[in-house]
Order: sequence, then structure tokens, then C-alpha cells
Amino acid sequence: MPADRIVVTGAQCFDQWFDREPSRDRGTFCRQIGLAASPPFVLWVCSALFQGSPVEAQFVLKWIQALRSSGSERLRNAPILVRPHPSRLAEWQDVDLSGSNAVLWGGNPIDAQSRADYFDSLYHSAAVVGINTSAFIEGGIVGRPVHTIIVPEMESNQTGTVHFNYLLNAGGGLLEVARSFDEHLTKLDASLARSVDGVKPFVREFVRPNGLSVAATPLFVESVEAMATLQPAAPRAPAFASLWRSLAGRAARLRDEERYEGWVLSERERGSLQKLRESRQRKAEVRRSEREARRDEYERAREEQRAAKARERAARETEKGRRLAEKRARVDAERAARQRAG
Repeated sequence: MPADRIVVTGAQCFDQWFDREPSRDRGTFCRQIGLAASPPFVLWVCSALFQGSPVEAQFVLKWIQALRSSGSERLRNAPILVRPHPSRLAEWQDVDLSGSNAVLWGGNPIDAQSRADYFDSLYHSAAVVGINTSAFIEGGIVGRPVHTIIVPEMESNQTGTVHFNYLLNAGGGLLEVARSFDEHLTKLDASLARSVDGVKPFVREFVRPNGLSVAATPLFVESVEAMATLQPAAPRAPAFASLWRSLAGRAARLRDEERYEGWVLSERERGSLQKLRESRQRKAEVRRSEREARRDEYERAREEQRAAKARERAARETEKGRRLAEKRARVDAERAARQRAG
């Protein structure tokens, strides 16, 4: 794409978090959510995650336990606010955080109050932690240190995505990255020990490239409106167009054939495809196990029904025999009585 056909406006969807003030002070906010106002709390922001990923709620419990058993008194005593992802609320239904100085709180920021709750959660936190979520960027906008842990069970949701690379590298990077819980605890403890760092260059480079004080939305609107005055270029069939279409079609078909994947897919694409296949295989195995369990249950129910009917038949035959015996006994008794009378 020629450079003169590109207009850089910034990320307009994040404009709402700039130049914003919290709706309440930290003491009031912490009382409302059930945390102590001091020391400052750590905010875990949950992620959407790929289908088939481990349950994040269990990972968060493991993370909380790591903090509570840390050698750092600061981490052991840090209050924790966990904001569930609105698309994965079900996994938290049976999770109990009581007794861990942690609370689960926060809804989807789709109206004025829930957006205020969300912003206050970021603003009043001492640090933001998670796996891979846009909340990282919003935490960076309010100047909070942002941490993540890259571990094997979650890595496909991180390095397996294109945008995670920007979080690592754009403008010097936004994230404090650790590849083990020990490394993460060391970095998080260091963040809590120092005052807030302020907005990182990442926000300037990635979110507001025209300046931190320059909102992206007006620039975007102006750029879109300016396009109305442009005349579209006349379409021109490139040389060898039919040949390229044929080659492109063949390459597209090769992508669907496993034996050619090494030729037409990148290493990252092959890795993602392999994870997708493994996920599908696991789901197929679960469905097969469920079918077998349903079939076994059906057979057990059928057998129980047959046994119940057999018992009923036996009971009826027994009752019939008893009545017949009683009738015969009465007849014999009456005959004997008549014989004695005669």
C-alpha cells in the first residue's frame, strides 16, 4: 500500500479512557467492593481466551496462592481485585475467594456506571495483571504497570496471537513479561515497591501516535469524510491476472491439505493449526465419551425396566397361585363339611 494512501489516526476506541477522572476516591471504592483501602490492591483482568483453553478461574486461584505463599510480605498482604471477563462468567460460579483477601467484582463496561466502575478499578490499582486482554492497554493509559505470565498452558493465547507482539515491542513494549511464577512475583513485587511509573511510550506510539493530547476519534472522522472527495482509481487488470488467480486458487487449496502445510504455512500458523486440531480432537473424544455414557445409561435403564417387569410378572404369578390355593382350600373344606353332615 503506497504511503500516501495511509492516514494514521490512532486507536479511537480508547479515547474514552484519556483525560478521565475517577468517580470516587480509593477509600470509597474499596469499601464498596469489600477490600481494605491500604495497601493498594492488585487488579487481575480476565481474558476472552481461545476455545478449548484451560479455565482461567483455576489459573487465577493458582496465581493468588503463589502471591500468598510468596517470600515477600508485600505480596502476601496485597489485596486483590479480580474482574471476570463478561464472556466467561460461568466458570466463576462455584469459585470462593473468601479468606484470601480477594474479591471478584465488575461487569461489562457498556453503560455509564459500569464504565466508571471499570475505570476506577484501573485507576485505583497498584498494578494490572492478566493473560492477554485489551485491558492491558487501558491499564497503560492510566499509567499502571502491566504484568503477564507466559506459561505453556496459556501461551497459545499470548504469543500465538499477532497483537500480543505489539504489546511486547511497540514503543519499547507495554508489558512486564515473566515466564515463570517466581520471575513474575519478583517483577510484581518491584512494581508495588515503587511509585506509579506513569504513561509508557507504548501508549504514545501505539494508541495516540499524533500525541497523547490528540484524540483519535476526530482525526478518524475527518479522514473518513475527506475520502468522499477522492476519485477512485480506474481498475486495471494486472499482467498475467488469470495466471495469478490460478496460482492463488491452487495455493489456497494446498493450505487445506495437511501434507502441503510445511510449504504454504508459517511456523506460527502451523502451530495454531495443530492446537486447533488437538482442541477439536479433545472435543470429539469428550463427545464420544458422552455418547458412550448415554448409551450405557440407556442400556442400564432398559435392563432395570426388564427386571422390574419380570418382578411384576413373578409377583402376579405368586398372587395368582396364592388365590388359587385359597380357593381350593375353601372347596375342600366345604366338601369335607358336607361329607360330615351327610
